Amino acid sequence: MKVDYYHAKSLIRKGYANLFAWVDASFNPYQGCSHDCKYCDGKAEKYGLHADFGQRVRVKVNAVELLKTYLNKKGFSPDRANPESLTFFISSGACDPYQDVEKEAKITRQLLEVLYQYGMSAHILTKNTLALKDLDILEEMNQKHYAALNFSITLMDDKAQKIFEPGASSTLERLSAIAKVKSKNIPCGVYLCPALPFIGDTAENMLPIYQKSQEINADFVQAWGLTLKPGRNKEEFFKILAQHFPTKLPLYEQLYQNNHKYGQLDEKVYNQMQQIWPEQRGFVYSKQFNLGYAPKRHIPTGRHPFNMKAAEILHKATHCYLLLMQFNLQKKFSKSAYFIENHPHDLGKIDRSTAQKLPIARECHPYLSELFQKKTSLSLQQLEADTYQQLNQKIK
Repeated sequence: MKVDYYHAKSLIRKGYANLFAWVDASFNPYQGCSHDCKYCDGKAEKYGLHADFGQRVRVKVNAVELLKTYLNKKGFSPDRANPESLTFFISSGACDPYQDVEKEAKITRQLLEVLYQYGMSAHILTKNTLALKDLDILEEMNQKHYAALNFSITLMDDKAQKIFEPGASSTLERLSAIAKVKSKNIPCGVYLCPALPFIGDTAENMLPIYQKSQEINADFVQAWGLTLKPGRNKEEFFKILAQHFPTKLPLYEQLYQNNHKYGQLDEKVYNQMQQIWPEQRGFVYSKQFNLGYAPKRHIPTGRHPFNMKAAEILHKATHCYLLLMQFNLQKKFSKSAYFIENHPHDLGKIDRSTAQKLPIARECHPYLSELFQKKTSLSLQQLEADTYQQLNQKIK
């Protein structure tokens, strides 16, 4: 593994609050990843990263300075209590913050220390148990503000896991790590992402992940499918299939023959193959094992709690309508959730008549009215129950 040190021009990317992660911004201290996951779309040409993504890691030596500069420009200070707090996503989506180079560079650790000093929160996603070295600061952050350490788990079979994630910690190691994180009362869940078609999205693979997650007291398991962007990302993955899963390759060639620019599979072909979407199967398993199907939302200091809770409810309804393939309602709820999420005023303080005039879909109003009156949403509870009932019949 080659390691380069360089001064990055930027670090922070704007985040978008949704069921995947309730965050305001994201960053990663590294480019490239020694985990070298064979499905990783960080290798796609569209991101402009180096071609030897899995064999060379670039360390952003000025990451701490860039984070401090960003926070200072936002008006935050480490020397006083800030009236508002932000949540940052530190993710293994492409370049894991806890890959092997972190042992020596400790950039992720230093960035967490900055967030703690400024009173910020962190939502972390990793495939490496090296993250356990930072339980001390994460415990302090969580006690003072909020910090969550989550793990991506895709495959229960050891052999398959090492084929697709050669440099990452084993599945059993990650499950053990989750138990340790939860013993410290730090929020911790599982991202079953990506669920590989015909390999990882099956009941044989997904069910034990949900069972084990319940046993170790994980907060949630969230399942999503696989994207394969045209170019390096897709080509490398197909080579691995040809070598280790040759009978699956023709199925993948059909599913991804559309060469979608974002790597999405052909939904029509997937349905014709009578496959169960991992999101649907995962929702059912989450209910059966009393697990969340998404991380619970943290309300940072200085924000509008009603707006954020209302947006969370509408995002969850959006997800249910997606699972039920009621796409018209999905779009309406998604648009309304975005409007409420970004509204500058506290909608919890307006009167009901004004609330009825908000430019959101009429189907959303019962959800908000219930939140006004009961501090919860019975409509969402009923929608989740109906979604479970329909999907449970489908996957049997």
